[in-house]
Amino acid sequence: LKGHCKRGERCAFRHWLVEGEERKVEKQQEEAKQVREAEFDACDPHHGSKQAKAKTNRVFSAWLVETYGRELLNSGEGVLDVG
Repeated sequence: LKGHCKRGERCAFRHWLVEGEERKVEKQQEEAKQVREAEFDACDPHHGSKQAKAKTNRVFSAWLVETYGRELLNSGEGVLDVG
């Protein structure tokens, strides 16, 4: 039957929402999600997951080594990455 769990009362998940405050919270969460999605800019390097930022850091590190060489980068003069 649609809307009923086969496990019945043994089910560990909730299949309903309580009226009132819980519905208000659900609506606020959905609105916040819509705002985040509307503001998302794929070209902005500051948006995204930690994995995406880690990839950006690896690409930047590889570029530094390719451009300046490991010897110069390890010479003690340092590199400043302001992000």
